[in-house]
Amino acid sequence: MAFCVELDQFGQDFLDKLCHQLTSDLQQSHPADAICKVIAEAGKLLSDKLPRADSDVNELQDTLVLLD
Repeated sequence: MAFCVELDQFGQDFLDKLCHQLTSDLQQSHPADAICKVIAEAGKLLSDKLPRADSDVNELQDTLVLLD
């Protein structure tokens, strides 16, 4: 899976930072706001090393499914 290989270049600290941010924000704010905030932060951090090209195609639906 190409994305997983690319994600390895960011290291565990990258994932830990996002996890800590999400956990902290979930305790302090509305869950939807916390999820949106961490997704936006991940996008900013990932965009430097994984820039979007004009030819990129969105292969996945833009939906979020929460399971209880």
